Amino acid sequence: MADREPEVWESTAPGPLLRMERPRGVVEVWTLGEDRFAVRAYEKERIVVGYDAAQEAADELARRLE
Repeated sequence: MADREPEVWESTAPGPLLRMERPRGVVEVWTLGEDRFAVRAYEKERIVVGYDAAQEAADELARRLE
């Protein structure tokens, strides 16, 4: 395997991968491993597979909080 920088979602750093603050709340994306992500907003959580799906879900939830 070639040496490469890990993608941001492959990090073991604690905390959300993405955090979007909106007037009516906060949306966070957390890495679960195995290409799974938890998208959390206003006491709800959506589990998705794939980074693109996580970003789309986060964008959708953030629009609801505008």
